[in-house]
Amino acid sequence: MKRLLIAFLLLALPVQAGQVTRFTLPAERMRGVTWADDFRSQTSCEDNGATVTGSPTFSVSDGVTLDGTTDCLQYDLCGHEFDSDPISIVIEFTPDFDYDEDEYSFFYCTDNAGSRYSMSKYPNAWANAINVRFGNTSIDNIAAASYSAYWKVGERNTIVASSTSGDTDVYLNGHLVLDSSATAWTPKEPPVFIVGDYDGLGGNNFDGTIHSVKVFHAKLTADEAEDYYDQTTFAHQNLGTTWTFCNSTLLSDTAGNNTLSVNGTASKDTLCGYTYDGTTGYLQGTINTGIFDNDPLSIVIVFKPDFDYDGATDRMFFDADDGASAHRTYLWHDTTNSEYDLYIHDTEIGSIAEAVVGARWITNQTNIIVMSGESGDTDLYLNGALLMDSDATAWTAQSDVDRLTVGADYTGADFYDGSIQFFQVLPTKLTQLQVHDITARVRRQVQNQ
Repeated sequence: MKRLLIAFLLLALPVQAGQVTRFTLPAERMRGVTWADDFRSQTSCEDNGATVTGSPTFSVSDGVTLDGTTDCLQYDLCGHEFDSDPISIVIEFTPDFDYDEDEYSFFYCTDNAGSRYSMSKYPNAWANAINVRFGNTSIDNIAAASYSAYWKVGERNTIVASSTSGDTDVYLNGHLVLDSSATAWTPKEPPVFIVGDYDGLGGNNFDGTIHSVKVFHAKLTADEAEDYYDQTTFAHQNLGTTWTFCNSTLLSDTAGNNTLSVNGTASKDTLCGYTYDGTTGYLQGTINTGIFDNDPLSIVIVFKPDFDYDGATDRMFFDADDGASAHRTYLWHDTTNSEYDLYIHDTEIGSIAEAVVGARWITNQTNIIVMSGESGDTDLYLNGALLMDSDATAWTAQSDVDRLTVGADYTGADFYDGSIQFFQVLPTKLTQLQVHDITARVRRQVQNQ
């Protein structure tokens, strides 16, 4: 009897958020995605909790096409999917109507019983504005004059509504069309989410194709909104110079260039990377100019430390310079001041207290540091956690950096103790989504070696 009751309760529950893994990447889930669908088939939508109304058509590569009359999808929710401040909703769609057509169309809407989240395009009588609601509060009406230049009838569009209470931005195809609306709102827990209609009863249906919808418990940035539009969110994977010390190239980058040499007792780890003994071992070599000579600039280092975050010995992770000790970029554990110091082109960007690092540090396990910066705006992450946020220190990129030292400073001192498995330099400022992508992807890559 007890087993029958449990089975009945499970059948009665709406689809859980675990379904989101089918429609998102690990980086998006790390960024806070709580609901998603790409509408690839009626079966997949129903598996995700949808009731299909009308006769929409589904495509694995294109999403769901709605007739503008009766077609819509209504999803049962668990309650937590929208219950967040901050929140962002990303929708990709192709409208069969222009911005100034006399259409009152809902892109999406939760229930209308006090917990409404919605986006709709008003008809001519209301000047064709786009209305945005969060937490049953009308945030703003985006005037046609603000968005019409970016609207694409018959082509793919992306709208990102990104908000914390009192600060809402909306982007259409990468363009900011609502800037920092000050309307306050309170998170709600809607029981249903309707794609392509207002209430599931018809009358305000969307006419066109909806390719995907994603809900985040995070306020996506302008760069992230632009990347979703131009589909370059993960383009960083093909950028930069990378040393994967786990593979057969060993001391060269993945293109077979920029070869480093072993100094002291650095040795190839039997599992992955080069191991440094903390007293004499490091890698060093001449590299091409242009690798570090960028603003913006991001650096990724994957390492397994044999020391605690608050160890008593100074440790240098890497040191890039012009071959004559100038224009240095490095990350160093400074025990005198109990902090980790980041320098870019001879400029001290910021210092992070040992205790802050220690909250995310894992001794004798794989760790990933990502520095993502441009002059006046530099972030540093450890294992996906933001430890240094938008440091405002300005720095100037130099054109002559042609030496890289890994596991010590350029003189062969302040030796790192442990293994370093992966090192990458990219000519871009990574978004938080991209940082999460690198953290998940590279960790998996290293662990699979």
